[in-house]
Amino acid sequence: MQPGDVVTVRLTGRRARIVEERGSGYFTVEYLPDPAGDALDRDTVQSGDEAGLYRESDLEPLETP
Repeated sequence: MQPGDVVTVRLTGRRARIVEERGSGYFTVEYLPDPAGDALDRDTVQSGDEAGLYRESDLEPLETP
């Protein structure tokens, strides 16, 4: 995994992009909006600035077709 990769955060099930490798197996991620979410919730503002620090084992790479 490296910065720019899109992953799923196992704890939340949300998609995120790796922004920074912090060393010792930790990564900073920025959550991505869920375009397939509930139609009623699509108008709900989700902060694009949400970020988190996760271990590599908490992240699952998204497979690209």
